Amino acid sequence: MSITSIGTTMADRRWTILLLAFAARGATGYQFQSVASTTQMLAEHYQVGFSDIGLLLGVYMLPGVVVAYATGRLGQRYREDQLCLVGLSLMIGSGIGIGLSDHLLMGLAFRITGGIGATVVIITVTKMIADWFNGREIVLAMSVVQVSWPIGAMLGLPLQTALAETFGLMTAMLSTGIVAVIVLAAFVLRYAPLPQSDVRQAASTSLSLSSRAPIIVAGAIWGAMNVACIVVFTSAPQVLQAQGLSATTAAAMVGAIVLLTIISIPAGGYLVQWLRRTTVAIAFCATMAALSLALFAMEIWPAAACVLFGLAIGPLSGSILVLPSLVLDQEQRAAGFGLFYSVFYLLMVAGPACAGYLQDQWQRPEAPIVFASVLLSAIPFMLLLFVRLKRRHDTGVDAAGILTPLEAQSPN
Repeated sequence: MSITSIGTTMADRRWTILLLAFAARGATGYQFQSVASTTQMLAEHYQVGFSDIGLLLGVYMLPGVVVAYATGRLGQRYREDQLCLVGLSLMIGSGIGIGLSDHLLMGLAFRITGGIGATVVIITVTKMIADWFNGREIVLAMSVVQVSWPIGAMLGLPLQTALAETFGLMTAMLSTGIVAVIVLAAFVLRYAPLPQSDVRQAASTSLSLSSRAPIIVAGAIWGAMNVACIVVFTSAPQVLQAQGLSATTAAAMVGAIVLLTIISIPAGGYLVQWLRRTTVAIAFCATMAALSLALFAMEIWPAAACVLFGLAIGPLSGSILVLPSLVLDQEQRAAGFGLFYSVFYLLMVAGPACAGYLQDQWQRPEAPIVFASVLLSAIPFMLLLFVRLKRRHDTGVDAAGILTPLEAQSPN
């Protein structure tokens, strides 16, 4: 086989891996959405209030704080495809279990099981893409994988609602397990490990202090962006209604911005990949997004501000997800992404609660929007800290200022 044909085969394979990762992460979004799509029916089925259904919705994300780091550690012993199959299996069990459960406590237990599986899947496919696209189209690939979750959730809303109304509530829940089965089968049939020739052996699989610090900062950047998005998409309808729009118009406008954001994520990833200015894109887009929210909160061109926010968020997603790969060697990425996502999940738990607290204190619907703007404004400063810590890591200087031969190696 010629060198050209080998290169073509490798290129084709990495796009296949990207498609598998897209499907796997999309399946987690589809399963997460299942509770939100059938809220009324679930409340009647379990004979509970909406606060209990809200708990059922939220516990899906709760295991991430602990499971993320554990998954990263396991990733140093097992291949990412093996862990991904375990995660998908847990999601299958969750879908079947909730579909057959008739008590809220059983539903919560199976929902947590699905959340554990989803966390494992999200971390392993992110690491998978970092390995396969390192030094190639990594920003674009990360952007495509990132947008799969909201696409899965967006598809889940009409499909799960239709299934529940036509065939019953449990059919909608079982569909999440069926989707996971399909993705698992695709992984078994189509996944192939990264060839050893493309794997650089690191001197150590453990994370040094000098590598942990920038990863923690990168996780904080990723968490800040996602918390800001969640706060905006949940609070913006109230703000628009306070500014005089009807509930229907406000919901339609926010829905349009969500759709614009979904489109701008891969488009922005392609643009950043072409420009090759990852850190510049993060700083500029975070600043523009923060400015748009400030204008929105002050009722200055609210429609234009919403559009600017949707456009600015797009290039951020893939660019931020690339940051850990700038620090970590291939053998360290499993633990590194585990730490990265641990910080992310911690902020995802605390961030919305802080936004709600501010709204209670200020008694104004704009309070969460201001909070989101502050989070985005902090990203350029956190990015400067990341760059400084990365340079210290690259030169082999740990937090105590001691040069160690092991850390003197450059990351990929």
